[in-house]
Amino acid sequence: ELVFEVPARSLGSSAQPDRKRHRIHASILALVKDASGQVVEKFSQDSPYEIPDENLASAENSSVLFTHSVNLPPGHYRVDTAVLDRETKHVSTDSIEFNNPEPKGVGLSSIVLIQRLDPVKGRADDTNPFQFQAGEGQRREVIPELSATLKADAHPYVYFVIYPGKSSP
Repeated sequence: ELVFEVPARSLGSSAQPDRKRHRIHASILALVKDASGQVVEKFSQDSPYEIPDENLASAENSSVLFTHSVNLPPGHYRVDTAVLDRETKHVSTDSIEFNNPEPKGVGLSSIVLIQRLDPVKGRADDTNPFQFQAGEGQRREVIPELSATLKADAHPYVYFVIYPGKSSP
């Protein structure tokens, strides 16, 4: 699962006084490239938000998250991203490299801190490792905490997935 976080305070907002709202609008494009530089996966998402004026300060202290499921063979990869702030017409870019090792026996995903658990809206995606069955009829989605720092009084939870080995039932 690829997860991208954009701090809302880094995005511009446009006032809509007649509606007593502010508009925030971000779009992302991500290209996953293999070791030879070939694009093996593309992802884009457009996310407009209208925020009531009384909630703007709280919203500016949150983040806009983008997630995308990928199924990549073992290898070395680079993800190039571009985020467009549609309100200010400002573009930010970044790249990250990672290795996807060959699974050997039981596998363990990356361990992530949990920001919150949201109910799954619409159809469940069984290929999304961040979605799980929390109880009878209660499907949840993990929203990861991507911040590099936590408050001293934080009590974070962690989430990970255990993948069975090919030879193990």
